[in-house]
Formats: sequence, C-alpha cells, structure tokens
Amino acid sequence: MTSLTRKDADPGHIEMLADDRDGAWLVSTPRLPLDPPPNGSGDAVAALFLAHYLKAFDPAEALEQAAAAIYAIFQTTRRMGTRELQLIAAQDEFVNPSQRFTVTRVR
Repeated sequence: MTSLTRKDADPGHIEMLADDRDGAWLVSTPRLPLDPPPNGSGDAVAALFLAHYLKAFDPAEALEQAAAAIYAIFQTTRRMGTRELQLIAAQDEFVNPSQRFTVTRVR
C-alpha cells in the first residue's frame, strides 16, 4: 500500500505498507510538496518493490529499498519542477540511495 496516511502518524510524513503471510512492515518518509503531482508514482513504486523483492524475497528489505528510491525520485522531480518522474536523473539512487528509511514490523 502506498500513500498511507494514518490518523496517529506524523502529518509531515507519508507511509507505505507491505503485508504477506509472515508479517506486515511499515515505512515512513517525509512528505514532499509536489506541485504539480507527478504521474506514474504508483507504477514506479510497484516496479521498484518487485525488483528489490526478486533479489532476496524479503518484503521488508524490498519495502525499505523501494521507499528510499522513490523518495530520491520525488526529490529530483521536485527539484526539476516537472510532472514527469525524473527516473534517469535519479537512477544512481536506485542502487545507492543517499537516504534510507527504516522499516518497522507492525504484525
């Protein structure tokens, strides 16, 4: 689940949740003001999660890596002031993200 906003969460953050038979994991990142809102972010998160999941079959690790990558993409997209996700400009962040976000097990 992406763009999760819980009542008891920090309003300055946005969360993602991954759930499978072994547990559920939550990750929170700062909420970036994106104006205009970018196109394709859900597809990008799905692709990033799947790519990382296929490396180790670990949903917590995949969620952590996907969150770091999409956050970097959003930062780059915001900095460039475009509606299109800046995938090429942020491609190094897919492999070596400059910011990491810790996943928390919630179930």
